Amino acid sequence: MKRWISTWSIGPNAELAHFQKIKEAGFAGVEIWCEHKRALVYLEYARQCGLEIGMHLPFHDLNFATPDITVWNHTEKVLIEWMKKLREYEGVHATLHGGYAWASEERDEAIEKVKKRLTAMAAIAAELGVELLLENLIVGRLNYSHHIASHFSEWKSLLDEANVKACLDVGHLLVMKENGSYVYLVNAFLSSLLEIFIVLLK
Repeated sequence: MKRWISTWSIGPNAELAHFQKIKEAGFAGVEIWCEHKRALVYLEYARQCGLEIGMHLPFHDLNFATPDITVWNHTEKVLIEWMKKLREYEGVHATLHGGYAWASEERDEAIEKVKKRLTAMAAIAAELGVELLLENLIVGRLNYSHHIASHFSEWKSLLDEANVKACLDVGHLLVMKENGSYVYLVNAFLSSLLEIFIVLLK
């Protein structure tokens, strides 16, 4: 597995010199955090430095699991626009959040929506030459809404049924329901695991 770094770790105000240092440090690529205000500039920096490029698709103000068709149409449009932009820079993968159910009681219905949308989005990504990854998320503390996928079993089911790859966020893993052990999960997901996201804190 190649060693990449997320632009989440360098913040929204990095310059070309930061990307040059990333290249010099031996990283193969960068995952551009789309919600940084200079994400488009970062794409250009990454290309200039000869880094492979991935993308963490936006999720604030979007909801992949929404029952509201207007919200969904906007969400779908934004995600596809970003994947098209990724391909302009010969990017290879895009990481997706599965959204959230409006209420925990709607969990099962929302997961079915996500399953269908994820399958369709993966097909669109494939046509663009992009590999779609689904990230594991954190359980909502209030249990009012339900974040998808914040349970191991639902994450595994979505990956298998939509035939997409996994982005394993180790920080999220620590607070996931049914999280199991790190070694067990890596082995369980070995065939679908494309990215492990590790956050190092001082």
